[in-house]
Amino acid sequence: MKAVVMYKPGDVRIKDVEKPKPGRGEILLKVKKSGVCGTDFILYHGAYYANFPIIFGHEYSGEIEELGEGVKNFNIGDRVTVDPNIVCHKCYFCKIGEEHLCENLITLGIHRNGGFAEYSVVPESNVFRLPDNLSFEVGALAEPIACAIRGIEVANIKQGDTVIILGGGCMGNLIMQLASIAGAANIIVSEPIAKRREIAEEYGASYTIDSIKNNVEKEVKKIKYCGADVVFECSGNSKVAELALHLARRGGHIVWFGVCPKGESIPIVPFDINENELFISGSFNNPYTQVKALKLLASGKIRTEKLVNPIIPLKDFNKVWRIFGESDTMRIMIDIK
Repeated sequence: MKAVVMYKPGDVRIKDVEKPKPGRGEILLKVKKSGVCGTDFILYHGAYYANFPIIFGHEYSGEIEELGEGVKNFNIGDRVTVDPNIVCHKCYFCKIGEEHLCENLITLGIHRNGGFAEYSVVPESNVFRLPDNLSFEVGALAEPIACAIRGIEVANIKQGDTVIILGGGCMGNLIMQLASIAGAANIIVSEPIAKRREIAEEYGASYTIDSIKNNVEKEVKKIKYCGADVVFECSGNSKVAELALHLARRGGHIVWFGVCPKGESIPIVPFDINENELFISGSFNNPYTQVKALKLLASGKIRTEKLVNPIIPLKDFNKVWRIFGESDTMRIMIDIK
């Protein structure tokens, strides 16, 4: 089968590799669509970790081709999407209901072969049936939406809140839509790319800010003089993560949702955090949120039609590194033929 193999950061090859076989409790999935995440991008640039060499990619959907021994809840031909995070169910964190923090976490596409391939083996527990009204393309967005739901849960948005989102790409847009569903009255999106600001406005942003031409802190305080109730950093940029500290009101909540490169740091003044009683949170993975994501997608409450662009055939995968983050891209999707 054809697969995209990362041998080390910066070394990605489209290869013919052996088609995998499902073991007990596993499913062989014929992959249809696979999204390119910001984590894949920083993995390529060496700012994240993986078990090299590896078939990477962790946002994908497809059709079941073969069932391993003992699989009872699915049938050949079922249309499904994947939660890439495999937990042990045995460690301290799993036993207290925080499986996403599992000490033995294995993630498809990072620790074990993932979805940038014609076929992928996935544990039955990590497979979710696609509702009939969802395409494979939309199904591949279920995992990022599940992660965005976790971010909303961490933020604890209250009815009438003012929320600012730093970064209006696919993930920032999803956070924006979910913040509206959660009850935010005013949602501000700060984004340097004009097309992304336009999509944010079309999908429900109350205000957008061109972060290149404007002082974001001043613009936010024009809208709410004391700062936002909740600030989401969705760009994965350390300088933007630092900016987030200056945009929240006293008693506000800052969620560092984007994945900044490992090893980078920013200055924090503990006195200011204490004096202003600021809450700072991370948001990691998608604990118990995959089903919620699929229900929201099936209901039509989450709009995705302009969030996927472009769609690239598997054979042209290495175009990704040239176009990732360009002005006319949102979520790059790989079409697996």
